[in-house]
Amino acid sequence: MNAIRTGLKWYDQKLYTAPYLTQMVTNGPLWAIGDLSAQWLENVRRNKKQPIDWKRTARFTVYGFCVAGPLFAWWYGYIERRFMHLRLKGEWTKYLAAKIGADQVRLHPLS
Repeated sequence: MNAIRTGLKWYDQKLYTAPYLTQMVTNGPLWAIGDLSAQWLENVRRNKKQPIDWKRTARFTVYGFCVAGPLFAWWYGYIERRFMHLRLKGEWTKYLAAKIGADQVRLHPLS
C-alpha cells in the first residue's frame, strides 16, 4: 500500500512540475489501451476473430500524445486556476461542482 501511495505522490508532483509532458506520457498509452480494448470487445461481441488494426491503434496513440495530452494539461490547469478561489475559501462543494460543470459544459458537451 505504501508503494502505491509513493507512486501516486510522485505522479501528482510530476503533474505539477511538468504538466504537459506528464499528460502526454499518460494519455498516449491510455488511448492505445482504450483502442485495443475496443477492438477486443468488438471481436467478442461479434463472436469473430478479427486481427488487431495496428495502424488504427497507432493513430489513437499519436492522438493521445499530441492532442489529448496537451489539451487536457491546459484545460485542467485552466479550470483549476479559474475556481481556486472557491477551494481557498473552503467551499469544496461549490469548487467541485464548478470544475465538473465547466468540464462537462465546455470541454465535453457532446460526449
